[in-house]
Amino acid sequence: MDHGAVTPAAAALAALVFGLASGDPTAGLRGSPAERNRALHELHALGRSLGTPYLLPLFGDAAPVVRADACVGAAELGGPFLEGRVRAALHDADLDVRAACVRTATLLGDRAAAGELASLLRDDPSPLLRADAARALASVGEPSRLDALGAAAGRDPDARVRCACVEAIAKLGLASPSRAARALRAKGARGSCGLRGVATAAGFGDRRSVRELKDILRRGPRDERLETVSSLAPVPKTWAGDLLVAALRDDDPLLRLAAAEALRSRGDPRGVEFLVRAAPVAEPAFAARVERALAASGVTDAQRATLLASPPSPGVAAALARR
Repeated sequence: MDHGAVTPAAAALAALVFGLASGDPTAGLRGSPAERNRALHELHALGRSLGTPYLLPLFGDAAPVVRADACVGAAELGGPFLEGRVRAALHDADLDVRAACVRTATLLGDRAAAGELASLLRDDPSPLLRADAARALASVGEPSRLDALGAAAGRDPDARVRCACVEAIAKLGLASPSRAARALRAKGARGSCGLRGVATAAGFGDRRSVRELKDILRRGPRDERLETVSSLAPVPKTWAGDLLVAALRDDDPLLRLAAAEALRSRGDPRGVEFLVRAAPVAEPAFAARVERALAASGVTDAQRATLLASPPSPGVAAALARR
């Protein structure tokens, strides 16, 4: 079917379904917010074959709000005709239109939009949109753009964008770890989002980053040790879990609690075990925090009793022996 024009059948069906004399369900897109929402719902109800011809011309409308709604409608209908228009609209002069189309490209998982998204990441004047473009690149799953993300992570003047790039590399790099590690080593990207970038690079096999994290946990200042613990939580490597277990032996009770929480967030049972065993002997200033952490983990009294009645795991036993 030619999606470039409204067919008589489509107009007739629209008139029949919606009772519109014009047979045009997009007329409401130039009305109030409620009318615009209804028009988008009507387009979705028509389905891709019948709705697409109505939506395509709206990408050239003079009103930015209509062009943005065209992108929103494209997310509902999908299909190659609309995906192509969404990609073109990523270069729209209006920020709201570009933002709507970034969200749509993400929802559609349009890998063909990766080039336009990389251009936005590099050149768009809005830091929020650049950050959205970085996240969209990870969502559409295009590993060939890891280098673009690494370059932006090391160069962008806005910390929000740099961290979004690091997060995107962490997600996208799972399909290409060696390429992700190279991207993080390039142009200062590794250290562009504090220790999160270092931990991400370590997770992709960068030995220098692993050594740096170990050194910080051994002798770094308190704030850096706490940041390292937080940064290790999402790294899906055995050595990261082992470093967090080692942090349970730290002299700082706040860092011990943070390490246990990080382990719990990874699904590592040693985190909850440490909290359960440490609760009866926790320093008064931290006892309430330990109890809140246990409450958040959903551990029941019966599970506590079972844990306390069983021998401690080696890592937790070593940590408790330091108390």
